[in-house]
Amino acid sequence: ANRLANEVGSLLPYLRALRAAGEAGADWTSLDHATVQQSGFDLLNEVMAGKAPQCCICVQPAVHPCIARCMHLACTRCMVTWYHAAPLHGGGASSAPPCPLCRKPFTIDELIRLIPPAEEEEEEEEDG
Repeated sequence: ANRLANEVGSLLPYLRALRAAGEAGADWTSLDHATVQQSGFDLLNEVMAGKAPQCCICVQPAVHPCIARCMHLACTRCMVTWYHAAPLHGGGASSAPPCPLCRKPFTIDELIRLIPPAEEEEEEEEDG
């Protein structure tokens, strides 16, 4: 049951992106948004294949990767550090900080922790 929930949960970024694409509809004036979405899916596929894509902040292989609503991926620690430093790069204390790449605002609650298959199996072994 846990594994099924995790697998279904891993589809949430795809569903959110599809919903956003459907809502945007014909209002897209360029392919930039579509390109960002596609590259985000490519990063998700890399993680699911057991690879470590590059963090958009530290530019190293992402450790405990997470993905923002805009589909940009980073180490969870890097993204949380970026979030708390928001007043230094455009986000006020009460406003959401901008994504380090596309500058779209995000909140901690919107970050999706990606669990690679190998890591998921290790967690199941520890639980069982």
